[in-house]
Amino acid sequence: MVDARNHARPALPETMMIKTRMAACVAVCAIASCGAAHAQSNMTKQQSSSKPLAEQNYLRFGTSERNVTIAPFIQFDIGSADADPYGAFGTDLDRDTDFRRARIYASFDYDAFGGLLTVDFANDDAPLTYLFVNYDITDELTVQLGQQDEPFSLEDMIGSRSETFAEAGLNAALVPANNVGAALIYGTDHYSLSGGVFFADLNHDDLGRNGTGVTGRATFAPIATDDEVIHFGLGMTYRDGFDNTTSYGGGSGSYLVKPTPISTGTFADPGRYFATNFEFAAERGRFSLQSEFTVAEQDDGMRGDSTLYGGYVFAAAFLTDDTRPYSAASGSFGKVDPTSSFFEGGTGAVQVGARLSFLDLDDAGGSAGREVAVSGVANWYLSSQIRVTGDVTHTEVTSGPRDDSSIDAAVLRLSYIY
Repeated sequence: MVDARNHARPALPETMMIKTRMAACVAVCAIASCGAAHAQSNMTKQQSSSKPLAEQNYLRFGTSERNVTIAPFIQFDIGSADADPYGAFGTDLDRDTDFRRARIYASFDYDAFGGLLTVDFANDDAPLTYLFVNYDITDELTVQLGQQDEPFSLEDMIGSRSETFAEAGLNAALVPANNVGAALIYGTDHYSLSGGVFFADLNHDDLGRNGTGVTGRATFAPIATDDEVIHFGLGMTYRDGFDNTTSYGGGSGSYLVKPTPISTGTFADPGRYFATNFEFAAERGRFSLQSEFTVAEQDDGMRGDSTLYGGYVFAAAFLTDDTRPYSAASGSFGKVDPTSSFFEGGTGAVQVGARLSFLDLDDAGGSAGREVAVSGVANWYLSSQIRVTGDVTHTEVTSGPRDDSSIDAAVLRLSYIY
């Protein structure tokens, strides 16, 4: 997280000016490459897949069966926040800028084998996002080994490149992070099954000290067409054998806001962790609805069992003739590809949405709490690679040490998603 800025500091310190110039350079390069890529895609769309993919993607080298791909992903945030009462979170909140993500995805395919390495240069604490290899046993079944997403939550599986809002719902505090593990992934035209055994994060020196987890997810889409989707999902995770302490905390709707509105505090002697996640999503043409509810139980030798809850529901609609693509085989939604690119004389895709989210940590003790957040978002997808997001979130603390306090956060984000 980035430290919240004090009002007494200059409005644009030197580091902010440097980041702003970097963002401008990124935007110019992105727009230029985006226009070229779209022009190229029009010429190669009908070509056979046996043609070298370098003709279709400037950063992919090889054929459809054997290739290496480099894909940059950059998100730059300009944001501001305020608290009520003033100073309720121990520090003043002000305008700030930072790179939310600055990732390089490097992937390969070699017949039935594949793999991915993802490094995030904007995340000093956990720069290694993914590092895995996989093998397609059949067209429907894949085995995957390495640092990867634990298959538990729809929003987590959608990922940061295709997310609708600037930040995940408040229940993300209860969702397992990326971890090293071995997983089996099975998908068909209407359902998916995935699960595996997972350990700790490769970014941390305490590898193996967070115990062993078993996580699985099943999804079913009785309707899955280009214009209509009905999606149900269930995820479960169980972890035991902790050697480390652990804790859970809420969010405020913006990466730029450092203070945590509510927190369980430290579980000093953590035992088993068990969580269940329920998913529902629906899409009809331009309109979409998505929701999740997570319930978790954390055991602790010092304070016993704590039951924690979280969830969200959001509704979104495109003002243009666009939709979110859905894959029943993975049980998730993909990146929006506008029907008309702004760089080819069109309007791009315009989407608006609203979300209600909550997190209840009260059962962890008097130092925890509850919070509720309401978010509004507007997304302008200029092309499949360039996106501008405006996100505002009002977060109310309804229980705990900061009861009756609130945070208002606003974010303007520029994304370049190759």
